[in-house]
Amino acid sequence: MSLFKRKKQKQYQIGKAVVLLKTVREGILAEKAIMKQGYAVRKVAPPVEYRKGCEIAVEIDFDKKNEIDEILKKYGIESQGIVKL
Repeated sequence: MSLFKRKKQKQYQIGKAVVLLKTVREGILAEKAIMKQGYAVRKVAPPVEYRKGCEIAVEIDFDKKNEIDEILKKYGIESQGIVKL
């Protein structure tokens, strides 16, 4: 019996991407803006190799990347990039 429990690995879905953001506030605003436009989104921790700013990102469908980028620009939310998972 192990004394330490293994951490659950984050399971990212195929066909998804994450929007990397600078602050938690921008993460929350991005989630709300994207949802307001009718797109599926959820807050996630970005993969370690892509962390640039804060510890929050929003997961989106990769095929909606361009539309999501336009929504962020419309609402004045600056992302650190959109990365395919």
